[in-house]
Amino acid sequence: MKLLQTLAAMPAAIYFASSVIAEDVKSPEWLVVHTAPTAEMTPDTALGMPVIRKIFAFTDIPNRIYGYINAYEFVCL
Repeated sequence: MKLLQTLAAMPAAIYFASSVIAEDVKSPEWLVVHTAPTAEMTPDTALGMPVIRKIFAFTDIPNRIYGYINAYEFVCL
């Protein structure tokens, strides 16, 4: 009888645990690394850098996603 009660309680415990975990999931925050041989600072404090190669983008813990984006994708962010 004790085993039957334990097995009956398991689905409810899994349901409540998974709903709590699902609420904690946030969309990842992306960081980018843009390297260039030169950079120019304009009078209005904007930084101009030529795009020679793709820009490295990554997220931190817990997602650990990474990849390369082109200049158009970077500007759209």
